[in-house]
Amino acid sequence: MEQPEVPNIKVRDLEAEILQGEPEDQLIGKEPEQQVLDDKQIQAMHTKALVDVATAVKLLVEQQGATRQLTMNEIKPVTPWNPEGKRDRIKLKQEVFQHGYYLNPIMMTEATIDLFNQIKPGRYFGRKIEVQRLNNGELNITWSNAKLQDRIEMYMKFPHIDDILKYCIEERKQKEAAKRRGDFSEDEAV
Repeated sequence: MEQPEVPNIKVRDLEAEILQGEPEDQLIGKEPEQQVLDDKQIQAMHTKALVDVATAVKLLVEQQGATRQLTMNEIKPVTPWNPEGKRDRIKLKQEVFQHGYYLNPIMMTEATIDLFNQIKPGRYFGRKIEVQRLNNGELNITWSNAKLQDRIEMYMKFPHIDDILKYCIEERKQKEAAKRRGDFSEDEAV
């Protein structure tokens, strides 16, 4: 393979040019050239500078007007739990707690809120998950998580709270269907 031909570029030796400079005998007796400006030229330069500043300020004000701040009613409440930015989301029927800690509906998807609205008190998943109705109508959902093996079992089977709620709702439907058919199991104490 042939190498491409490199163009011949003349390299300037700037250091030599600077050190060489003009001979001193040519500089002796020469006055440095100065540009003398009269008052009219100075005023024209000042006027031009002021006009440039004024146009820059005008552009700045126009840009600020184009990016005005929105009011609270104009902002779409887009969050990871509300990606569409809906304002009229479904509401929880009652306040909900998980292991005694309040679950804020702002940090729930509509699907999770809908599942919490369908859940009923009881014991599920071999009595490992318990949904309790508190005195003031609130729901508290708990499951066994005292031991590491219990936590691993729960999080392997139910990686998200939605999975727990779906399982509990489905198990409740199966129990109610069995009661309607007249099938009662001995371990069922509701």
